[in-house]
Amino acid sequence: LSLWMINTVFLLSPINNHQTNTINLIFEM
Repeated sequence: LSLWMINTVFLLSPINNHQTNTINLIFEM
């Protein structure tokens, strides 16, 4: 994954926790 994608995840974390959880599942894969 690119750094900008990870940065986007951190930016979205406080805004949309559900999407963050979904992205975390992608990280696990």
